[in-house]
Amino acid sequence: NARVHVLRAEILLKKGEVEAAFGEAAEAVQLDPQLAEALVVRGRALLQKSGLKMTVADSLWDAAQKAVAAAGEN
Repeated sequence: NARVHVLRAEILLKKGEVEAAFGEAAEAVQLDPQLAEALVVRGRALLQKSGLKMTVADSLWDAAQKAVAAAGEN
């Protein structure tokens, strides 16, 4: 359904915005890069364990490919 695919794309874009904001905040408070990475890894793990049906991508390119693949499944 096209509406579901649009919603998925919007969620992927919002996730990218959140990651960008996190990166900017980490720089602003001079957060240790290793700690920042650990927080990202922990956040991903929490999302995967949440029980929500979602696909996690490592980059916007990866997200686009996964969105296209998901669109082909319906």
